[in-house]
Amino acid sequence: MLRQDRFLIGILIGLGILAAAAVLAVVAQSSRVTYLDDSSPSGVVHNYLLALQRGETDRAYAYLADFPTRPSRSEFRSSYAVTGAPTSLAWLQIGETRLEDGEAIVDLTVTTGSGSIFFLDTSYDYEATARLLEEDGRWRLAEMPMEWWDFSWSAEDPSLYPGLAPID
Repeated sequence: MLRQDRFLIGILIGLGILAAAAVLAVVAQSSRVTYLDDSSPSGVVHNYLLALQRGETDRAYAYLADFPTRPSRSEFRSSYAVTGAPTSLAWLQIGETRLEDGEAIVDLTVTTGSGSIFFLDTSYDYEATARLLEEDGRWRLAEMPMEWWDFSWSAEDPSLYPGLAPID
C-alpha cells in the first residue's frame, strides 16, 4: 500500500508542476504584447484593446474621439467595471485600414464564444469595423465592436440603447 501511495503522490506532484508551468507560460506570453506606435489607426485600435486588457482604463479613455456623447472618465471606467468588458471570450484580428477625409475605417475579424470544449467548438467569427476620426493630427476612436464599446457613448439618442444609457 505504501508503494502505491508514493506513486499517486508522485503523479499529483507531476500534475502540479505541469499546471504551474502552464500558468507561467500564459503569463509570460501575455507580458510580451506591447503597445504600438499610435500614429496609425490600426495602432490606436491595438493600443486601446491592450489598455483595456491590462485594466489601464485611463490610457484606453485617451484613445476616444471627442464626440458629443463621449462619456466622462468615471463613466468610462464604471462601464467596464459593470460589464466586465473587455470580454474574455472575444478575440480580435486587425485587418486593412481605409482612409477618407479625416476618417479611418479599420477592418476587424472578431472571434467570440467559448472556444473548444470537448471537441465542440462554440466560437464564431464575424466581420466588424472600427471607426476613427483624426483630431489635431492624432487618430481617435469613434466606434468599436460591441465587445469593447458601449453604444450609448456614440448614439445621438442614447435612449435607443436601454440598459446602456443613463436614465433621466
